Amino acid sequence: MFVFFKIILGVTLFLLSFLSTNSVSAQTDFSRTDSTLDRTGTHGTDRSHRFFIVLPLRFTQLQNVRTLLSGVKLGIRYKNRFQTALSVYHHFYVESFRPKARLATFDKKKQPVLFIYSAGLEQGYKLLEYGKLSCWPQLYLGWVSLKYEARTANFKTNTVHCFTAEPQFLVDYSFGKGSAIGIGVGYRSLIGAGKIRYTSDLSAGQIPINKNLPNGINFLVSLQGHF
Repeated sequence: MFVFFKIILGVTLFLLSFLSTNSVSAQTDFSRTDSTLDRTGTHGTDRSHRFFIVLPLRFTQLQNVRTLLSGVKLGIRYKNRFQTALSVYHHFYVESFRPKARLATFDKKKQPVLFIYSAGLEQGYKLLEYGKLSCWPQLYLGWVSLKYEARTANFKTNTVHCFTAEPQFLVDYSFGKGSAIGIGVGYRSLIGAGKIRYTSDLSAGQIPINKNLPNGINFLVSLQGHF
């Protein structure tokens, strides 16, 4: 497991380093072009927007089980103050991180596991900035799909779709040119989520979506690169 995380972290840092290097090169070329245009009286050197990519991890609780969600966010930042992004996240790749159903008719080691997918838009605003630190209130609005899966007893289930609104508050620390690491907290509300119905050779019934706290609370860690 530790080796797996080291591989992910290494690939992520390499990606951010690559983006950062390209960002510096692009900004240098851009500045040279701007300087040339300045002498002709065309325009200044300030860039009004920048594109960015974020690789976030959400440490959260689903169905009364602590779990981990991963994803990616692609967006644009305006005037270094406002940002808009397309964001997606889903259950983590390692099955041990996925919440289990805890059905009495299933063996403990063969419990159905929860799958979650979400896609939506995220808006952010830089509230404060102090040196390399910046504070970002954010709001994620999107669509969530939830279902259980199991490879035993002919288990079948429907997929529940619902709307989500996730207010978040993040603190970013910039390192190098165009790269940052962030930590934050948020809350995932599931609006309109019904029960997940299932059938199997062992039993049939419904699994309710638990919305009681601390379900839905997120602790976020992210790596960010600009280009």
